[in-house]
Amino acid sequence: MGLPVNMLDNDASPAFTGRLISSAGSASAVWHLPDEAPVSILYNGNSFAVMMLTPQDIEDFAVGFSITEGIADTALDLEDVRFTEVADGFIVNIKVDAAKLERAEGRRRTLTGRSGCGLCGAQSLEAVMKPLRNVKG
Repeated sequence: MGLPVNMLDNDASPAFTGRLISSAGSASAVWHLPDEAPVSILYNGNSFAVMMLTPQDIEDFAVGFSITEGIADTALDLEDVRFTEVADGFIVNIKVDAAKLERAEGRRRTLTGRSGCGLCGAQSLEAVMKPLRNVKG
């Protein structure tokens, strides 16, 4: 594949150029590849879940996730949302009133997703970014 074309810092689907080869010959082509990264979600500094998402939308995701999980009723319930990039992805720490967090404690993710890559639902980046074991063939 070639180099990114018109890739902006906030472009969630950067374009890449290359050549499409088929029985009819080859031609220039452009592909839009989604940008996803593992994000560890913490509430008040405690791990809650890891999800794959578009890094450009972390804050929006944090608000929506918090409301969907019943931790917040509205975005105003979230006292602070901070995120940082780390070696294996991103960490987002959401500050919320402890009483609101307590009502969702039973929803903390303890099992990884079985039908996809296995990352979504883990409690921390460390839990999913383990070194792979050697496979003898």
